[in-house]
Amino acid sequence: MVDVKLKSADDDESISASSTAAPITQSDPSPGANWQTEQERSNPFAMKMLVWVALHLGRTAAQCFLLPITLYFWASSPKVRAASAQYLRKVEASLDLPVGKLSTLKHIHTFSVIVLDRVFMLSGQTDRFNTFIHNFDQMKAVHDRGEGGLFVGAHLGSFEALRVLGTRNPVNDQMLPKLIVRMAMYEENARQINHMLAAINPEATQYVIPLGQADSMLQLQNTIDKGEFVGMLADRHIESRSEPQKRAQSDKRLNAISFLGEPAQFADGPFRLAMVLKRPVFLMFGLYRGGNRYEIFFEELLRPESTGPRNRGAQLASWQKAYVERVEYYCRLAPYNWFNFYDFWQK
Repeated sequence: MVDVKLKSADDDESISASSTAAPITQSDPSPGANWQTEQERSNPFAMKMLVWVALHLGRTAAQCFLLPITLYFWASSPKVRAASAQYLRKVEASLDLPVGKLSTLKHIHTFSVIVLDRVFMLSGQTDRFNTFIHNFDQMKAVHDRGEGGLFVGAHLGSFEALRVLGTRNPVNDQMLPKLIVRMAMYEENARQINHMLAAINPEATQYVIPLGQADSMLQLQNTIDKGEFVGMLADRHIESRSEPQKRAQSDKRLNAISFLGEPAQFADGPFRLAMVLKRPVFLMFGLYRGGNRYEIFFEELLRPESTGPRNRGAQLASWQKAYVERVEYYCRLAPYNWFNFYDFWQK
């Protein structure tokens, strides 16, 4: 049995890349950047205990712990509840469906289930899940060409669901052996994730590419040149310290794109990187569908027509807009799979 080498994160993995292929750098987050200044709420002992229960007693036993954990987190996290309700109102309004009083609890519980399932996926126990890959033939053709590229996702569902592609699915026999996806993320996020991985699957730490280092661009280039893929998330905007002053001088919102009926900011780093490396972008979303079922959606994000360096801004905006439209589509398809628990629209 061959395992897909993959790792993702709960934090943002967007990057900044210049059109001249300069080294990737990390700007200091602004103190006012909402998600970047939120402290992660976690209990190391409780997490270790839950991982131990999952790996030694199984998924059913571990799920017994999820409801009290979810109830506690839901009751003690007013900001998370407010962010969940904000998002659910928008997505349910677009579907013309009412939001129930306990919808936020269901939303957080779905997140808890997916976090638990990551433990099994990272430890190679992918046979626990019934997973169907949409557009599998197209994805197989991309993999067989050995050209490499970018997999761009969002904090939507589980990016780790890609790991099932390295195992034989007993339901539909969809399999892509030797598929390698290395996740690109900022240095601090990479350190946190590598610490967690060391407790679950130490081998997976080598499939994280930290950004903000002098050789980050070189690592990304080498990864793709070898026919491997770089995985990134593009639904959280990275705000530098200088941007609040820029916005004060202009009414224009940086990277603001209509999402579920209201402008929101998204990262453009993955698309800048694609332009620098001249590689295709493929969208990848692993949506949880209840029970042990996941659906992986794979599609190529068509590259805007190249009209010269002066129009790169327009090309970038076109690419990013297409990405946001697809994220919006999949949010409507599986509303409780969206996991940006902060004021995403930031009025």
